[in-house]
Amino acid sequence: MKKFALPMGVLAILIAGVLLLMNQKEEVVPTADNEKVVSDVQTEGDNVSEVSKETEKTNEKKIDSNETNKIIVETVSNDAKTEEPKIELNGYTLPPVPDKKLNDSTLLGIDNNFDGPNGIRDDLEIEILQSYSSDPKVVEGFFAYVRSDALDFKIMQEDIFTDEIYEDISRRSTLATGCRGKVLDESNFTEPNTLDSYNIALDFENKTNNTFIRENNTKQFFSRLNGQVFLARPVSDEECEAFFEETKNYDLY
Repeated sequence: MKKFALPMGVLAILIAGVLLLMNQKEEVVPTADNEKVVSDVQTEGDNVSEVSKETEKTNEKKIDSNETNKIIVETVSNDAKTEEPKIELNGYTLPPVPDKKLNDSTLLGIDNNFDGPNGIRDDLEIEILQSYSSDPKVVEGFFAYVRSDALDFKIMQEDIFTDEIYEDISRRSTLATGCRGKVLDESNFTEPNTLDSYNIALDFENKTNNTFIRENNTKQFFSRLNGQVFLARPVSDEECEAFFEETKNYDLY
């Protein structure tokens, strides 16, 4: 039988083709997410399922990361919304509206102005400014009254009654009541020769003693005064101005 031999050039081409096919089976293609995915040539076997599982886990991690970022963004946004805007009335800045439950849970309430405490319970300060901010003298009259009243609350709370304290209570009560009545009578909020200022004062007392603990404290306070009667007398502008300044130095909150 006659034997045939392939030329060396043809044999070399065949060997190169076989090697090329073998290399294609082992080829790995990187993706945009730096994941390793088996090429289409390798479609069977355990390696394929393992790579698929790794890809699923990577995608799950990405979803969790996105959800976390979403929660953080929403939290920041909600916090920003809770910031109390500054409201001004006739040159006065209203304090932030206090939480009613927290404000009414203590005797003195909350004093949390933007520039720091000023000795005025915030809900009462808002009430005063919304009603009388057009007349600074009336505002000062109410502020001084509230501070003096808060000092009485504190005296009762700390039970520090002495002869000197009794005298000071009598003096402050005369000035607080007299000066507030004076500025109201001289303002546009009342009519001459009427009980307007008295009715305004009575309504404000109800707002001051708006909880059981505050109302009860006021009753106990007066019972501790041993039946003393405070003298109601006319007060001068100079006395009132001095009293207004005095109350700003009370250590209340």
